[in-house]
Amino acid sequence: MMENKNNQIPSNELTDEAKSAHPLTAESLTEEQIDHLMARLTELKKQKTEQQTEDSTAIPATDSDANASAEAPTTENAASEEERESDLSPVIVPDPNCFDELGDAPENGTVSGITSEDDLNTRIYKIAEKTSVEISLSSDLRDEDDSTAIDTYRELVQRKKKQRQLIVALIVAFGVLLFLIILIVGLLRFYRPDVDDTPPFAMPSDTVSQSDTADHTGGIDSPPDDGVLPPVISDSYQRKEDVYNFLVLGIDRAANLSDVIMIVSYDVKNGSISVLSVPRDTYINVGANYHKLNAYFAASYNHSSERGEARYRDAIASMSAFLEVGLCIQIDRYICMDIAGFREIVDTIGGVYLDVPFDMYYEDPEQNLYIDLDAGYQHLDGEKAEMFVRFRKSYLNGDLGRISAQKLFLTALVKQVQRNLDLSTVVSLAKTAVDYVTTDLSVAEIGYFAKNAFSVDMDKIQFTTLPGGGAENPDSGASYYVIYAESVRNIVNAQFNVYERDISRDVFLLNSKKFTSDDPYISKIFLAENIISDSQSAQDIEDHSIEIPTR
Repeated sequence: MMENKNNQIPSNELTDEAKSAHPLTAESLTEEQIDHLMARLTELKKQKTEQQTEDSTAIPATDSDANASAEAPTTENAASEEERESDLSPVIVPDPNCFDELGDAPENGTVSGITSEDDLNTRIYKIAEKTSVEISLSSDLRDEDDSTAIDTYRELVQRKKKQRQLIVALIVAFGVLLFLIILIVGLLRFYRPDVDDTPPFAMPSDTVSQSDTADHTGGIDSPPDDGVLPPVISDSYQRKEDVYNFLVLGIDRAANLSDVIMIVSYDVKNGSISVLSVPRDTYINVGANYHKLNAYFAASYNHSSERGEARYRDAIASMSAFLEVGLCIQIDRYICMDIAGFREIVDTIGGVYLDVPFDMYYEDPEQNLYIDLDAGYQHLDGEKAEMFVRFRKSYLNGDLGRISAQKLFLTALVKQVQRNLDLSTVVSLAKTAVDYVTTDLSVAEIGYFAKNAFSVDMDKIQFTTLPGGGAENPDSGASYYVIYAESVRNIVNAQFNVYERDISRDVFLLNSKKFTSDDPYISKIFLAENIISDSQSAQDIEDHSIEIPTR
Protein backbone atom coordinates (compact mmCIF):
# COMPACT_ATOMS: atom_id res chain seq x y z
CA MET A 1 0.00 0.00 0.00
CA MET A 2 1.35 3.39 -0.94
CA GLU A 3 1.19 6.22 1.58
CA ASN A 4 1.62 9.93 0.95
CA LYS A 5 3.30 12.27 3.41
CA ASN A 6 -0.01 13.09 5.09
CA ASN A 7 -0.80 9.40 5.55
CA GLN A 8 -3.77 9.85 3.20
CA ILE A 9 -4.72 7.15 0.73
CA PRO A 10 -6.20 8.24 -2.57
CA SER A 11 -8.79 5.77 -3.69
CA ASN A 12 -7.19 5.35 -7.09
CA GLU A 13 -4.00 4.03 -5.46
CA LEU A 14 -5.73 1.26 -3.51
CA THR A 15 -5.20 -2.15 -5.07
CA ASP A 16 -7.67 -4.99 -4.73
CA GLU A 17 -5.27 -6.71 -2.33
CA ALA A 18 -5.00 -3.60 -0.14
CA LYS A 19 -8.73 -3.05 -0.18
CA SER A 20 -9.30 -6.49 1.28
CA ALA A 21 -6.55 -6.19 3.92
CA HIS A 22 -8.52 -4.50 6.70
CA PRO A 23 -12.25 -4.23 7.34
CA LEU A 24 -13.75 -0.88 8.30
CA THR A 25 -14.14 -0.98 12.10
CA ALA A 26 -14.65 1.59 14.88
CA GLU A 27 -11.67 0.24 16.82
CA SER A 28 -9.31 1.29 14.01
CA LEU A 29 -10.22 4.98 14.45
CA THR A 30 -8.57 7.36 16.87
CA GLU A 31 -10.48 9.86 18.99
CA GLU A 32 -9.34 12.68 16.71
CA GLN A 33 -10.56 10.84 13.63
CA ILE A 34 -13.94 10.11 15.21
CA ASP A 35 -14.29 13.79 16.08
CA HIS A 36 -13.52 14.64 12.46
CA LEU A 37 -16.20 12.26 11.20
CA MET A 38 -18.76 13.65 13.62
CA ALA A 39 -17.94 17.19 12.56
CA ARG A 40 -18.25 16.15 8.92
CA LEU A 41 -21.72 14.68 9.54
CA THR A 42 -22.78 17.90 11.22
CA GLU A 43 -21.47 19.92 8.27
CA LEU A 44 -23.40 17.76 5.83
CA LYS A 45 -26.55 18.21 7.83
CA LYS A 46 -26.09 21.96 7.76
CA GLN A 47 -25.43 21.99 4.02
CA LYS A 48 -28.47 19.82 3.40
CA THR A 49 -30.66 22.18 5.39
CA GLU A 50 -29.30 25.22 3.53
CA GLN A 51 -29.85 23.50 0.19
CA GLN A 52 -33.45 22.64 1.08
CA THR A 53 -34.05 26.25 2.12
CA GLU A 54 -32.52 27.56 -1.11
CA ASP A 55 -34.61 25.19 -3.23
CA SER A 56 -37.84 26.15 -1.47
CA THR A 57 -37.26 29.88 -1.96
CA ALA A 58 -35.98 29.74 -5.55
CA ILE A 59 -38.06 31.56 -8.28
CA PRO A 60 -39.53 29.05 -10.77
CA ALA A 61 -37.89 29.38 -14.18
CA THR A 62 -39.81 29.67 -17.42
CA ASP A 63 -39.77 26.82 -19.89
CA SER A 64 -37.60 28.80 -22.28
CA ASP A 65 -35.11 29.64 -19.59
CA ALA A 66 -35.02 26.04 -18.45
CA ASN A 67 -34.44 24.81 -21.98
CA ALA A 68 -31.71 27.35 -22.52
CA SER A 69 -29.99 26.37 -19.35
CA ALA A 70 -30.23 22.70 -20.18
CA GLU A 71 -28.83 23.18 -23.65
CA ALA A 72 -25.92 25.48 -22.72
CA PRO A 73 -24.65 25.30 -19.15
CA THR A 74 -22.12 28.01 -18.35
CA THR A 75 -18.57 27.34 -17.24
CA GLU A 76 -19.31 28.99 -13.90
CA ASN A 77 -22.33 26.77 -13.21
CA ALA A 78 -20.38 23.68 -14.14
CA ALA A 79 -17.58 24.68 -11.75
CA SER A 80 -20.11 25.26 -8.97
CA GLU A 81 -21.64 21.87 -9.49
CA GLU A 82 -18.20 20.24 -9.39
CA GLU A 83 -17.24 22.17 -6.22
CA ARG A 84 -20.52 21.20 -4.54
CA GLU A 85 -19.96 17.58 -5.44
CA SER A 86 -16.50 17.81 -3.87
CA ASP A 87 -17.70 19.58 -0.70
CA LEU A 88 -20.63 17.24 -0.22
CA SER A 89 -18.59 14.10 -0.18
CA PRO A 90 -21.37 11.71 0.77
CA VAL A 91 -21.09 9.69 3.94
CA ILE A 92 -23.08 6.83 5.22
CA VAL A 93 -25.83 8.21 7.42
CA PRO A 94 -27.04 6.16 10.44
CA ASP A 95 -30.64 5.74 11.27
CA PRO A 96 -32.34 8.46 13.41
CA ASN A 97 -32.37 6.28 16.56
CA CYS A 98 -28.58 6.25 16.89
CA PHE A 99 -27.78 9.82 15.87
CA ASP A 100 -30.55 12.05 17.14
CA GLU A 101 -28.24 15.01 17.82
CA LEU A 102 -28.05 15.72 14.08
CA GLY A 103 -31.82 16.00 13.78
CA ASP A 104 -33.54 14.43 10.78
CA ALA A 105 -31.72 11.70 8.90
CA PRO A 106 -32.55 9.46 5.97
CA GLU A 107 -34.70 6.47 6.66
CA ASN A 108 -33.11 3.55 8.43
CA GLY A 109 -30.97 1.42 6.14
CA THR A 110 -30.48 4.03 3.38
CA VAL A 111 -27.33 5.78 2.27
CA SER A 112 -27.17 9.46 1.33
CA GLY A 113 -26.03 10.14 -2.24
CA ILE A 114 -25.10 6.57 -3.07
CA THR A 115 -26.48 5.06 -6.24
CA SER A 116 -24.49 1.85 -6.57
CA GLU A 117 -22.16 -0.52 -4.79
CA ASP A 118 -19.13 0.92 -6.60
CA ASP A 119 -20.22 4.42 -5.56
CA LEU A 120 -20.45 3.22 -1.95
CA ASN A 121 -16.87 1.94 -1.96
CA THR A 122 -15.55 5.07 -3.67
CA ARG A 123 -17.20 7.43 -1.20
CA ILE A 124 -16.06 5.48 1.87
CA TYR A 125 -12.48 5.78 0.62
CA LYS A 126 -12.97 9.52 0.23
CA ILE A 127 -13.99 9.75 3.90
CA ALA A 128 -10.94 7.71 4.86
CA GLU A 129 -8.79 9.99 2.71
CA LYS A 130 -10.11 13.18 4.40
CA THR A 131 -9.68 11.76 7.94
CA SER A 132 -6.27 10.13 7.37
CA VAL A 133 -7.71 6.73 8.30
CA GLU A 134 -5.84 3.83 6.79
CA ILE A 135 -8.69 1.50 5.92
CA SER A 136 -9.82 -0.69 3.09
CA LEU A 137 -12.94 -2.74 2.50
CA SER A 138 -12.85 -6.46 2.82
CA SER A 139 -14.34 -8.58 0.10
CA ASP A 140 -17.20 -9.41 2.45
CA LEU A 141 -18.09 -5.73 2.80
CA ARG A 142 -17.92 -5.15 -0.95
CA ASP A 143 -20.16 -8.14 -1.59
CA GLU A 144 -22.74 -7.24 1.06
CA ASP A 145 -25.32 -4.49 1.02
CA ASP A 146 -25.00 -1.09 2.60
CA SER A 147 -26.04 -2.27 6.12
CA THR A 148 -22.46 -3.17 7.13
CA ALA A 149 -21.24 0.34 6.52
CA ILE A 150 -24.25 1.75 8.34
CA ASP A 151 -23.53 -0.49 11.35
CA THR A 152 -19.98 0.82 11.42
CA TYR A 153 -21.15 4.42 11.63
CA ARG A 154 -23.78 3.49 14.22
CA GLU A 155 -21.05 1.96 16.36
CA LEU A 156 -19.01 5.15 16.08
CA VAL A 157 -21.95 7.28 17.15
CA GLN A 158 -22.83 5.07 20.10
CA ARG A 159 -19.23 5.01 21.22
CA LYS A 160 -19.11 8.80 21.16
CA LYS A 161 -22.34 9.05 23.14
CA LYS A 162 -21.03 6.70 25.84
CA GLN A 163 -17.86 8.75 26.15
CA ARG A 164 -19.89 11.93 26.62
CA GLN A 165 -22.13 10.27 29.20
CA LEU A 166 -19.07 9.02 31.09
CA ILE A 167 -17.54 12.49 31.13
CA VAL A 168 -20.77 13.99 32.46
CA ALA A 169 -21.03 11.28 35.13
CA LEU A 170 -17.44 11.89 36.24
CA ILE A 171 -18.02 15.63 36.45
CA VAL A 172 -21.14 15.10 38.58
CA ALA A 173 -19.37 12.58 40.83
CA PHE A 174 -16.42 14.94 41.30
CA GLY A 175 -18.78 17.78 42.19
CA VAL A 176 -20.60 15.67 44.77
CA LEU A 177 -17.30 14.48 46.28
CA LEU A 178 -15.97 18.03 46.46
CA PHE A 179 -19.17 19.16 48.17
CA LEU A 180 -18.91 16.35 50.74
CA ILE A 181 -15.26 17.17 51.45
CA ILE A 182 -16.09 20.83 52.00
CA LEU A 183 -19.01 19.85 54.23
CA ILE A 184 -16.93 17.44 56.33
CA VAL A 185 -14.05 19.91 56.68
CA GLY A 186 -16.51 22.57 57.76
CA LEU A 187 -18.15 20.28 60.30
CA LEU A 188 -14.81 19.18 61.74
CA ARG A 189 -13.67 22.77 61.97
CA PHE A 190 -16.65 24.02 63.92
CA TYR A 191 -17.81 20.75 65.52
CA ARG A 192 -17.35 20.17 69.24
CA PRO A 193 -18.39 16.96 71.05
CA ASP A 194 -21.05 17.28 73.72
CA VAL A 195 -19.68 16.74 77.23
CA ASP A 196 -21.06 16.73 80.74
CA ASP A 197 -20.24 19.94 82.58
CA THR A 198 -21.34 18.56 85.95
CA PRO A 199 -18.50 17.22 88.14
CA PRO A 200 -19.08 13.51 88.88
CA PHE A 201 -17.62 13.73 92.37
CA ALA A 202 -19.08 15.08 95.62
CA MET A 203 -17.74 18.00 97.66
CA PRO A 204 -17.75 18.26 101.47
CA SER A 205 -19.22 21.74 101.44
CA ASP A 206 -22.37 20.64 99.59
CA THR A 207 -24.40 17.69 100.83
CA VAL A 208 -22.24 15.44 102.99
CA SER A 209 -19.43 15.67 105.48
CA GLN A 210 -16.44 13.39 105.85
CA SER A 211 -17.81 11.94 109.10
CA ASP A 212 -21.01 10.97 107.29
CA THR A 213 -19.07 8.94 104.74
CA ALA A 214 -16.34 7.41 106.88
CA ASP A 215 -17.87 3.93 106.66
CA HIS A 216 -19.52 4.39 103.28
CA THR A 217 -17.92 1.51 101.37
CA GLY A 218 -20.83 -0.30 99.78
CA GLY A 219 -20.62 -3.89 98.56
CA ILE A 220 -20.30 -5.64 95.24
CA ASP A 221 -23.01 -8.12 96.27
CA SER A 222 -25.50 -5.29 95.79
CA PRO A 223 -25.61 -3.35 92.49
CA PRO A 224 -22.00 -2.37 91.71
CA ASP A 225 -22.72 1.36 91.80
CA ASP A 226 -24.29 1.13 95.28
CA GLY A 227 -22.44 3.37 97.70
CA VAL A 228 -21.03 5.74 95.05
CA LEU A 229 -21.74 9.28 96.16
CA PRO A 230 -24.13 11.16 93.87
CA PRO A 231 -22.60 13.96 91.80
CA VAL A 232 -23.05 17.46 93.15
CA ILE A 233 -23.59 20.44 90.88
CA SER A 234 -21.20 23.25 91.57
CA ASP A 235 -20.82 26.43 89.54
CA SER A 236 -17.26 26.77 90.80
CA TYR A 237 -16.05 24.03 88.45
CA GLN A 238 -15.81 25.29 84.86
CA ARG A 239 -14.48 23.01 82.11
CA LYS A 240 -11.41 23.84 80.10
CA GLU A 241 -11.85 24.26 76.38
CA ASP A 242 -11.16 21.24 74.15
CA VAL A 243 -9.87 18.87 76.84
CA TYR A 244 -11.38 15.37 76.94
CA ASN A 245 -10.81 12.20 78.99
CA PHE A 246 -11.28 8.62 77.79
CA LEU A 247 -11.35 5.30 79.60
CA VAL A 248 -9.49 2.63 77.60
CA LEU A 249 -10.02 -1.00 78.59
CA GLY A 250 -8.52 -4.22 77.29
CA ILE A 251 -10.85 -7.04 78.25
CA ASP A 252 -10.27 -10.77 78.31
CA ARG A 253 -13.82 -11.81 77.38
CA ALA A 254 -13.19 -15.42 78.39
CA ALA A 255 -12.88 -14.38 82.06
CA ASN A 256 -14.32 -10.84 81.80
CA LEU A 257 -11.19 -9.44 83.43
CA SER A 258 -9.82 -6.01 82.55
CA ASP A 259 -6.17 -6.76 81.75
CA VAL A 260 -5.46 -3.22 80.51
CA ILE A 261 -6.86 -0.13 82.29
CA MET A 262 -5.84 3.32 81.08
CA ILE A 263 -7.24 6.83 81.28
CA VAL A 264 -6.24 9.01 78.32
CA SER A 265 -6.54 12.80 78.33
CA TYR A 266 -6.46 14.58 74.97
CA ASP A 267 -5.86 18.34 74.95
CA VAL A 268 -6.95 19.12 71.41
CA LYS A 269 -6.16 22.82 71.67
CA ASN A 270 -2.53 22.29 72.76
CA GLY A 271 -1.97 19.07 70.83
CA SER A 272 -0.93 16.92 73.80
CA ILE A 273 -1.91 13.48 75.11
CA SER A 274 -1.50 12.11 78.63
CA VAL A 275 -1.85 8.40 79.38
CA LEU A 276 -2.44 7.16 82.95
CA SER A 277 -1.86 3.42 83.38
CA VAL A 278 -3.83 1.90 86.25
CA PRO A 279 -2.40 -1.37 87.64
CA ARG A 280 -4.91 -4.23 87.48
CA ASP A 281 -4.00 -5.22 91.06
CA THR A 282 -5.02 -1.80 92.42
CA TYR A 283 -6.77 -2.24 95.79
CA ILE A 284 -10.50 -1.40 95.91
CA ASN A 285 -12.89 -1.75 98.84
CA VAL A 286 -16.23 -2.92 97.40
CA GLY A 287 -16.98 -6.10 99.32
CA ALA A 288 -15.46 -9.09 101.04
CA ASN A 289 -14.57 -11.01 97.87
CA TYR A 290 -13.43 -8.30 95.45
CA HIS A 291 -10.30 -6.32 96.31
CA LYS A 292 -8.57 -5.96 92.94
CA LEU A 293 -9.64 -3.50 90.30
CA ASN A 294 -9.46 -5.93 87.37
CA ALA A 295 -12.21 -8.03 89.01
CA TYR A 296 -14.59 -5.07 89.19
CA PHE A 297 -15.57 -5.43 85.54
CA ALA A 298 -16.50 -9.10 85.97
CA ALA A 299 -18.49 -8.32 89.13
CA SER A 300 -20.36 -5.51 87.35
CA TYR A 301 -21.06 -7.79 84.40
CA ASN A 302 -22.41 -10.55 86.63
CA HIS A 303 -24.71 -8.18 88.55
CA SER A 304 -26.06 -6.36 85.51
CA SER A 305 -29.74 -6.86 84.72
CA GLU A 306 -29.10 -6.30 80.99
CA ARG A 307 -28.57 -9.01 78.38
CA GLY A 308 -26.26 -9.45 75.41
CA GLU A 309 -24.20 -6.49 74.22
CA ALA A 310 -26.16 -4.14 76.49
CA ARG A 311 -24.88 -6.12 79.48
CA TYR A 312 -21.30 -5.67 78.28
CA ARG A 313 -21.80 -1.93 77.85
CA ASP A 314 -23.43 -1.72 81.28
CA ALA A 315 -20.33 -3.23 82.88
CA ILE A 316 -18.07 -0.75 81.04
CA ALA A 317 -20.23 2.19 82.14
CA SER A 318 -20.15 0.95 85.73
CA MET A 319 -16.35 0.68 85.65
CA SER A 320 -16.13 4.17 84.17
CA ALA A 321 -18.36 5.66 86.87
CA PHE A 322 -16.37 3.95 89.62
CA LEU A 323 -13.04 5.35 88.39
CA GLU A 324 -14.20 8.89 87.65
CA VAL A 325 -15.70 9.28 91.12
CA GLY A 326 -12.91 7.52 93.04
CA LEU A 327 -10.09 9.34 91.20
CA CYS A 328 -11.99 12.64 90.65
CA ILE A 329 -11.37 12.37 86.90
CA GLN A 330 -14.23 13.30 84.60
CA ILE A 331 -14.45 10.51 81.97
CA ASP A 332 -16.21 11.65 78.82
CA ARG A 333 -16.09 8.52 76.62
CA TYR A 334 -14.96 4.90 76.83
CA ILE A 335 -13.16 2.60 74.38
CA CYS A 336 -13.14 -1.12 75.13
CA MET A 337 -11.28 -3.72 73.08
CA ASP A 338 -11.03 -7.48 73.40
CA ILE A 339 -7.94 -9.57 72.66
CA ALA A 340 -9.02 -10.53 69.13
CA GLY A 341 -9.51 -6.86 68.26
CA PHE A 342 -6.04 -6.02 69.57
CA ARG A 343 -4.46 -8.60 67.26
CA GLU A 344 -6.44 -7.35 64.25
CA ILE A 345 -5.51 -3.70 64.84
CA VAL A 346 -1.80 -4.50 65.12
CA ASP A 347 -1.94 -6.52 61.90
CA THR A 348 -3.88 -3.74 60.14
CA ILE A 349 -1.14 -1.17 60.72
CA GLY A 350 1.51 -3.64 59.59
CA GLY A 351 2.76 -4.81 62.99
CA VAL A 352 5.28 -3.00 65.19
CA TYR A 353 9.07 -3.04 65.50
CA LEU A 354 10.18 -3.52 69.08
CA ASP A 355 13.23 -4.43 71.12
CA VAL A 356 12.02 -7.26 73.36
CA PRO A 357 14.03 -6.72 76.58
CA PHE A 358 14.40 -10.40 77.55
CA ASP A 359 13.26 -13.90 76.59
CA MET A 360 9.56 -14.42 77.32
CA TYR A 361 8.26 -17.96 77.82
CA TYR A 362 4.98 -18.86 79.50
CA GLU A 363 2.20 -21.42 79.16
CA ASP A 364 -1.34 -21.35 80.56
CA PRO A 365 -3.50 -24.04 78.88
CA GLU A 366 -6.58 -22.96 80.86
CA GLN A 367 -6.48 -19.55 79.15
CA ASN A 368 -5.15 -21.02 75.89
CA LEU A 369 -2.18 -18.69 76.37
CA TYR A 370 1.22 -19.69 75.01
CA ILE A 371 4.04 -17.11 74.98
CA ASP A 372 7.34 -17.73 73.23
CA LEU A 373 9.38 -14.63 72.36
CA ASP A 374 13.14 -14.29 72.05
CA ALA A 375 14.92 -11.16 73.24
CA GLY A 376 16.05 -8.60 70.70
CA TYR A 377 14.83 -6.09 68.13
CA GLN A 378 12.20 -7.65 65.90
CA HIS A 379 8.90 -7.26 64.05
CA LEU A 380 5.81 -8.24 66.06
CA ASP A 381 2.60 -9.14 64.26
CA GLY A 382 -0.73 -9.20 66.07
CA GLU A 383 -0.19 -12.63 67.64
CA LYS A 384 3.32 -11.85 68.90
CA ALA A 385 2.23 -8.39 70.11
CA GLU A 386 -0.43 -10.08 72.24
CA MET A 387 2.25 -12.32 73.75
CA PHE A 388 4.35 -9.30 74.63
CA VAL A 389 1.65 -7.23 76.35
CA ARG A 390 0.12 -10.19 78.25
CA PHE A 391 3.39 -11.56 79.63
CA ARG A 392 3.80 -10.89 83.39
CA LYS A 393 5.73 -13.78 84.91
CA SER A 394 9.36 -12.57 85.22
CA TYR A 395 8.93 -8.92 86.16
CA LEU A 396 10.66 -8.06 89.41
CA ASN A 397 7.99 -5.55 90.46
CA GLY A 398 5.01 -7.54 89.18
CA ASP A 399 2.28 -5.58 87.47
CA LEU A 400 4.38 -2.40 87.34
CA GLY A 401 6.90 -4.17 85.13
CA ARG A 402 4.10 -5.27 82.85
CA ILE A 403 2.86 -1.66 82.63
CA SER A 404 6.38 -0.52 81.69
CA ALA A 405 6.37 -3.10 78.90
CA GLN A 406 2.99 -1.79 77.76
CA LYS A 407 4.40 1.76 77.61
CA LEU A 408 7.24 0.46 75.46
CA PHE A 409 4.75 -1.21 73.15
CA LEU A 410 2.43 1.83 72.95
CA THR A 411 5.36 4.03 71.94
CA ALA A 412 6.24 1.64 69.11
CA LEU A 413 2.56 1.46 68.14
CA VAL A 414 2.20 5.26 67.92
CA LYS A 415 5.36 5.50 65.81
CA GLN A 416 4.14 2.79 63.43
CA VAL A 417 0.71 4.42 63.05
CA GLN A 418 2.20 7.83 62.29
CA ARG A 419 4.57 6.29 59.76
CA ASN A 420 2.07 4.12 57.87
CA LEU A 421 -1.20 6.03 58.23
CA ASP A 422 -2.97 6.48 54.89
CA LEU A 423 -6.51 6.35 53.55
CA SER A 424 -6.60 2.58 53.08
CA THR A 425 -5.23 2.02 56.61
CA VAL A 426 -7.85 4.33 58.07
CA VAL A 427 -10.61 2.42 56.26
CA SER A 428 -9.24 -0.92 57.50
CA LEU A 429 -8.93 0.39 61.07
CA ALA A 430 -12.51 1.65 60.94
CA LYS A 431 -13.74 -1.78 59.84
CA THR A 432 -11.77 -3.49 62.62
CA ALA A 433 -13.11 -1.01 65.17
CA VAL A 434 -16.70 -1.78 64.16
CA ASP A 435 -16.07 -5.53 64.60
CA TYR A 436 -14.01 -5.57 67.79
CA VAL A 437 -14.20 -2.24 69.64
CA THR A 438 -17.06 -1.21 71.95
CA THR A 439 -17.31 2.55 72.41
CA ASP A 440 -19.80 5.32 73.02
CA LEU A 441 -17.99 7.61 70.57
CA SER A 442 -20.10 8.73 67.61
CA VAL A 443 -18.77 8.74 64.04
CA ALA A 444 -18.51 12.54 64.12
CA GLU A 445 -16.57 12.42 67.40
CA ILE A 446 -14.15 9.82 66.04
CA GLY A 447 -13.48 12.08 63.05
CA TYR A 448 -13.00 15.09 65.29
CA PHE A 449 -10.49 13.41 67.61
CA ALA A 450 -8.66 11.47 64.90
CA LYS A 451 -8.21 14.58 62.75
CA ASN A 452 -5.10 15.67 64.67
CA ALA A 453 -4.45 12.91 67.22
CA PHE A 454 -2.34 10.79 64.85
CA SER A 455 -0.01 13.71 64.19
CA VAL A 456 0.71 14.64 67.83
CA ASP A 457 4.46 14.95 68.41
CA MET A 458 6.08 12.09 70.32
CA ASP A 459 7.44 14.48 72.95
CA LYS A 460 3.85 15.62 73.68
CA ILE A 461 2.62 12.12 74.53
CA GLN A 462 3.15 11.56 78.25
CA PHE A 463 2.98 8.18 80.03
CA THR A 464 2.38 7.98 83.79
CA THR A 465 1.64 5.08 86.13
CA LEU A 466 -0.97 5.60 88.85
CA PRO A 467 1.20 6.39 91.93
CA GLY A 468 1.08 3.74 94.65
CA GLY A 469 2.89 1.06 96.57
CA GLY A 470 2.65 -2.65 97.30
CA ALA A 471 0.82 -4.09 100.29
CA GLU A 472 0.27 -7.63 101.58
CA ASN A 473 -2.59 -8.95 103.65
CA PRO A 474 -1.00 -10.38 106.80
CA ASP A 475 -3.75 -12.97 107.16
CA SER A 476 -4.23 -14.29 103.61
CA GLY A 477 -0.92 -13.29 102.05
CA ALA A 478 -2.75 -11.60 99.14
CA SER A 479 -0.82 -8.75 97.56
CA TYR A 480 -2.29 -5.46 96.36
CA TYR A 481 -1.28 -2.17 94.82
CA VAL A 482 -2.50 0.72 97.01
CA ILE A 483 -2.66 4.24 95.63
CA TYR A 484 -0.82 7.18 97.18
CA ALA A 485 -3.80 9.52 97.55
CA GLU A 486 -1.91 12.81 97.56
CA SER A 487 0.37 11.80 94.68
CA VAL A 488 -2.62 10.70 92.62
CA ARG A 489 -4.39 14.00 93.30
CA ASN A 490 -1.36 15.96 92.06
CA ILE A 491 -1.14 13.84 88.90
CA VAL A 492 -4.84 14.35 88.27
CA ASN A 493 -4.57 18.13 88.63
CA ALA A 494 -1.48 18.30 86.43
CA GLN A 495 -2.60 16.08 83.53
CA PHE A 496 -6.21 14.83 83.81
CA ASN A 497 -8.28 17.59 85.36
CA VAL A 498 -10.73 18.98 82.77
CA TYR A 499 -11.70 21.88 85.09
CA GLU A 500 -10.15 25.28 85.58
CA ARG A 501 -10.11 24.69 89.33
CA ASP A 502 -7.85 22.14 91.06
CA ILE A 503 -9.27 19.20 92.98
CA SER A 504 -8.71 19.98 96.65
CA ARG A 505 -7.35 17.46 99.16
CA ASP A 506 -10.65 17.34 101.05
CA VAL A 507 -12.61 16.64 97.86
CA PHE A 508 -10.21 13.91 96.77
CA LEU A 509 -10.12 12.13 100.13
CA LEU A 510 -13.91 12.20 100.33
CA ASN A 511 -14.38 10.57 96.94
CA SER A 512 -11.48 8.09 97.00
CA LYS A 513 -12.74 6.09 100.00
CA LYS A 514 -13.20 2.97 97.90
CA PHE A 515 -9.45 2.81 97.26
CA THR A 516 -8.60 2.36 100.94
CA SER A 517 -9.80 0.73 104.16
CA ASP A 518 -9.38 0.94 107.92
CA ASP A 519 -6.77 -1.81 107.84
CA PRO A 520 -3.41 -0.22 108.78
CA TYR A 521 -1.44 -2.05 106.09
CA ILE A 522 -3.71 -0.38 103.49
CA SER A 523 -4.43 3.05 105.01
CA LYS A 524 -0.77 3.70 105.81
CA ILE A 525 0.15 3.55 102.13
CA PHE A 526 -2.98 5.39 101.05
CA LEU A 527 -2.21 8.38 103.34
CA ALA A 528 1.52 8.50 102.58
CA GLU A 529 3.06 11.88 101.88
CA ASN A 530 3.28 13.06 98.30
CA ILE A 531 5.71 10.87 96.39
CA ILE A 532 6.78 12.15 93.01
CA SER A 533 5.54 9.89 90.25
CA ASP A 534 7.78 9.11 87.31
CA SER A 535 6.39 10.32 83.96
CA GLN A 536 8.01 9.73 80.57
CA SER A 537 7.29 11.02 77.13
CA ALA A 538 7.00 8.71 74.15
CA GLN A 539 10.10 10.39 72.70
CA ASP A 540 12.12 9.62 75.86
CA ILE A 541 11.00 6.00 75.75
CA GLU A 542 11.95 5.72 72.07
CA ASP A 543 15.35 7.38 72.57
CA HIS A 544 16.39 5.71 75.80
CA SER A 545 14.06 2.73 75.99
CA ILE A 546 12.70 2.01 79.47
CA GLU A 547 14.13 0.09 82.40
CA ILE A 548 12.20 -3.12 83.12
CA PRO A 549 13.72 -5.03 86.08
CA THR A 550 13.38 -8.81 85.93
CA ARG A 551 13.98 -11.66 88.33
